[in-house]
Amino acid sequence: MKVLLKNIEIYYKINFRNVFLFISSYLMPIVFYLMFSTVFVSISEENKKTIIRSMCLFAITMNSLVGLPGNVIRYSVGDINRAYIIGGIRLWHVFLSIAINNMINSIIVCTLIILTAPVFFYAVLPASLGYFLCTLLACIVISTLFGIVIGMVCKSDNVAIIVSQCLFLPSIFLSGIMMDVSILPSVMRKISNIFPLTHMFVFTDRIQLVSAIYISCITVVCLIVVIYRYRKIIISQ
Repeated sequence: MKVLLKNIEIYYKINFRNVFLFISSYLMPIVFYLMFSTVFVSISEENKKTIIRSMCLFAITMNSLVGLPGNVIRYSVGDINRAYIIGGIRLWHVFLSIAINNMINSIIVCTLIILTAPVFFYAVLPASLGYFLCTLLACIVISTLFGIVIGMVCKSDNVAIIVSQCLFLPSIFLSGIMMDVSILPSVMRKISNIFPLTHMFVFTDRIQLVSAIYISCITVVCLIVVIYRYRKIIISQ
């Protein structure tokens, strides 16, 4: 346990020493939150009801899909994982530390959004704050798992960047956090249901059976892929 906690501490400090991780984990989500919230509130007063949900999910998605995969690749591909194994450090400690660190980053940014949005933009807090916080935490865990899958499956940073962007950009624009899904063409609405973020956006607002089943299925699939890839990494060493 002490080793695991030490790893978590080390990876958290790396966030502030690695410029890319700091930008993707903190700077960009906060800047986009301030910029988009200003625009959304000026467009319609109704957006005050969804700003907190939208911007929290945006920050979580950016953390998990943009910043996390490259960090996972560093330890799943190459000689560094072999060095950890030779040094007697369990590799799963490393991946778990990276995952927990990503969750901490997401929680910090989401907390900042929840506390400041009502002050800066007169945003309306969710009607059931307890339900929202619980489902938001679940979304953080699932998104982190999704980011780890991308990092474990991709063989290089370049491939991971392409895969991440192919998932991140459509998710942002088609999920409903930037614009109401109802204004999209019917074909695009059907495509939007492919992305986990669409169902997370619904899930953080209310319980919907379809979204709950989709999120549960994608979580199970991600867990299976992570376990399979982890075993292959260990065997290859």
